[in-house]
Amino acid sequence: MKQYRITADSFDTNKSIVPDAHIDGNDLAEIQRLAGIQTIGVGSLSGTNEGSNISNTANEKAQLMKKHNIQPGTPEWFQLWFSRPYLTNEPPVGK
Repeated sequence: MKQYRITADSFDTNKSIVPDAHIDGNDLAEIQRLAGIQTIGVGSLSGTNEGSNISNTANEKAQLMKKHNIQPGTPEWFQLWFSRPYLTNEPPVGK
């Protein structure tokens, strides 16, 4: 994999004696992945299912609102839109 050279000039414009740093391309790609930075050909642009699609999520929640007759501003509405089942295992609808 390609090596990237990051010079002290990238960070310090006063020309101090900070040494240059080198990072392996695989390590840089891992840092970018962990930071959520995606380049063309990676992630959702290449067809993989990383992350979420806000439109799909909103459509699913709107369908649940219609199915369960949930009105905006009610406790059930807040539970549907703001629950995090992947963190708390709390169901978005019902108890």
